[in-house]
Amino acid sequence: MRKFIVGILLALSLPSCVKELDISDVDQNNTQVYAFAFFNPDSLGKVSIGRIKGITQPFSWVDTAKVLVENTVSGEVQSLASVGNGAYQSSKFTFETSDSLLLSFSLGNKEYSEIERVPEDIAIEKVETYPFIANFVGRTTAFSIRFKDSAAAKNHYRIWINEAFWEYELDKDGEVSDSTLVSQIMPISGTELPFMRNEYNVYTNKELLFTDETFNGLNTSLVVYRNAPNDQTIRRLYYDVYLENLSPSLFHYYNDRNAHLWQQNSITQLPTAVEGNWRNAYGVFGIYRAKRFRVAL
Repeated sequence: MRKFIVGILLALSLPSCVKELDISDVDQNNTQVYAFAFFNPDSLGKVSIGRIKGITQPFSWVDTAKVLVENTVSGEVQSLASVGNGAYQSSKFTFETSDSLLLSFSLGNKEYSEIERVPEDIAIEKVETYPFIANFVGRTTAFSIRFKDSAAAKNHYRIWINEAFWEYELDKDGEVSDSTLVSQIMPISGTELPFMRNEYNVYTNKELLFTDETFNGLNTSLVVYRNAPNDQTIRRLYYDVYLENLSPSLFHYYNDRNAHLWQQNSITQLPTAVEGNWRNAYGVFGIYRAKRFRVAL
């Protein structure tokens, strides 16, 4: 009986050993700066700047930074204007293959800068589609993408596909009662060697990232397939196939981001740290070349 009473007393004492931590006690004074910048010769330069805040605090955009981009080869310098909510935008800024861009911004007495080299231009020569049976997927559609790789540099590629289709809603009699035009990124996969050599591709089905290590300087055709069965209840209009040549920093950022987002939803893995290229800030400055090939249906 005595042991039973002692056991009850011990059980009742356990809650007193648990310390409840008020979220207001957590250090939320981290004001580290972040900056994301993506530049493409065919579009306007865009930069997003802000400060990291506590989990209970609102976003902290920075609209007062002085942002400059310089082509270190041609000497052209341009200031990026603030358009609100931490976003900065350039007018048309000219740069070519092998140019280097120096992006810098200042906040108070702190300076931030990073330089990136412009990647080689690319061209999609041809895209062919055909019926395909994929393991664990079934009947789907494959895409053979033909392009020429430049031997001048080690290139870092990204492929993704957007699909547009009419989605129909049927009434109780099986007749079409309504329709919606849908445009979305299509799930894709691939078993080609360049895709398999990048272990990060297992973390996403929205894109494939790879280098030219196995086909440097050659014409090549790579096959990707829709990583989902073909849906017979919709009417597809077209596929837009995108091929991008990324600066190395942007390539590694996309890999880390994909792993981080996947691992966030896992109960067995800690999320990968997403590394950028700013030396004293979070985020990434990257440059890319992009080409689109539309497959009309």
